[in-house]
Amino acid sequence: MEFDPQNSYHDYLLTRICQVIANPNSRRALEIVATTPQTESELADRFDVAYPQIKRALRLMTELKLVKPNLVGRRSIRIYELDGGGLRLVRSWLDRIASISDGTGHVKR
Repeated sequence: MEFDPQNSYHDYLLTRICQVIANPNSRRALEIVATTPQTESELADRFDVAYPQIKRALRLMTELKLVKPNLVGRRSIRIYELDGGGLRLVRSWLDRIASISDGTGHVKR
């Protein structure tokens, strides 16, 4: 997803994603999931937080396109893996800022 500064939804998503990655536990969860897809319980075992907090964090990260669940098996177990959509939005915004800084881009007024 390409960041569009005129799109208020993109601005909202970018703000929420930055809030998520500002949290050390969320950053660690993203790194873990990027390395090896995890179930909710596998991920919860790696943190000293209550299971419902992990569920809420994964739900938010799913909404922000940072992770995506894949249903596996007869019991439809959710295995979370990295979803590049939210990260592409952040990268697109950072690239925009870098191009403004190096003089190849500009800010629309």
